[in-house]
Amino acid sequence: AESKEENRYMRQASGPFREFYAKLGIPPRPCPRRRVIDHLDRLRILRAGLLAVHANDTTLAEARRIRQRNIAVAVCPGSMDYFGFSPLGVGRLISENVEIIFGTDSMASNTRLNLFDELRLAARAWKLAPRSIIESATCIPGDRFWRGKAGRLAPGCFADMLLVRRSSAPAEPFADLLSGRAERRIRIGIMDGEVFIDRTRSNK
Repeated sequence: AESKEENRYMRQASGPFREFYAKLGIPPRPCPRRRVIDHLDRLRILRAGLLAVHANDTTLAEARRIRQRNIAVAVCPGSMDYFGFSPLGVGRLISENVEIIFGTDSMASNTRLNLFDELRLAARAWKLAPRSIIESATCIPGDRFWRGKAGRLAPGCFADMLLVRRSSAPAEPFADLLSGRAERRIRIGIMDGEVFIDRTRSNK
């Protein structure tokens, strides 16, 4: 359910998707005559533990159904901006308290793979509190998919972290991470307990 065009094809077997398949020489696929979310739910695919990716073209009723099924949704603000997708569908997911995981997609729909950029775009698009945006990329996916052993600094968690130097201007820590160019202030990066970035001895 990434776009109106995708839902249109699922309901009517028409529009840009049909034209795209025709250009590739692919015959029209069977059309369920239903929107994507309804079709997947009828197939009993929408189950707790599923991660839905994109789901940008979502109605309020569909957002409620996703929440009722206890499904998290990965949202890529940079890809949405690249394609010009409306933020309203994701706004409905947020209004229904669906767990949102902000991330970044491939270079096919982005100018660069920068999670800080994605989080800043999310902050502008949906006016969420800085802390909730940072949590959407850290402890929420950590709780969802790594049983709380990722996305936070605590005993027993994976030793994956970034140490970011605070800006010179006083700021609330979460807001500071979204204030711009925070990635240029990364001092140490650790993955699986191994240091892969160490800028503590340089001026970079």
